Amino acid sequence: PMGSHEGRPGPARCTALRLLYFIHTDRALDLTTMECMQLYDLFREAARYDLDRLASLCHRQIRIKLRAEFVLLILRDCYDSRSRVSHVQTPSSSHVRSLIETCKYFFLNNYAECAALESCETLDPRLLCDLMRCMTVASQSHSLGTTAGGNGSGGRLNSPSRGFSGASADVHVAPSPGEDGSAAFAYQRRCPLAPILVRASTLQYDMQRLLHEDNQGDFEVVVQGEVFRCHRFVLAARCQYFAMLMQSGMSESQENRLVLPDEATSMTATGFGTFLEYVYTGTTTMV
Repeated sequence: PMGSHEGRPGPARCTALRLLYFIHTDRALDLTTMECMQLYDLFREAARYDLDRLASLCHRQIRIKLRAEFVLLILRDCYDSRSRVSHVQTPSSSHVRSLIETCKYFFLNNYAECAALESCETLDPRLLCDLMRCMTVASQSHSLGTTAGGNGSGGRLNSPSRGFSGASADVHVAPSPGEDGSAAFAYQRRCPLAPILVRASTLQYDMQRLLHEDNQGDFEVVVQGEVFRCHRFVLAARCQYFAMLMQSGMSESQENRLVLPDEATSMTATGFGTFLEYVYTGTTTMV
């Protein structure tokens, strides 16, 4: 069960439901209607359970909705999670590292606004040192650039407007007019944000693997003497006949075994294998 874990409560009901919906369908419920921190909670659970596609979808929406107060909350939680030593699994995947880089970039891109928030003082000291080091490098790079060019602000830090300057969350951020010499964008040139790649759905492949590679099925069907090990939840969800059978209280349901007599059905073992392929994956190899 997805209960609470050290230092942080378990996922809220809406987050858990969205997580389960994705696991069952490989589709995310409308993420555009979620608030930034709700997206982060869902992202965190997706990273925890290695749901790469969902984590990427959440990260993409987080970039769109990111604000200064959310950046600090996310950074603090990510660093707190990484510093815990516990038997409980905490997400430390490439997705989390990528989100940290997104938040660092936003912080530097909107330094004045982020630094003015009281919650900035609660960030992990290591994170603050890292951010300040990035700011120093960016300022020095800007100072060298403006000195060589003979113009500019002489190294003064100009924070662009909040957010990502209205750019798409999936492409490198372009500087606003007149701000291409700012320290934040000097940092961008040194460490640009990579586009967020969202993998194609793997549901069909996953279900195919479940059918052919999992020998721990909880329901048997015997056709022409050949035993097919299946999964009750798949059969019941995809086929009304099996759904009614498993709810009927008949001996087959109680014993988790159905034998199709040769004389009472025209079904062959090969035909039932094709039937199972369709039930699990929605496709068949029939021509």
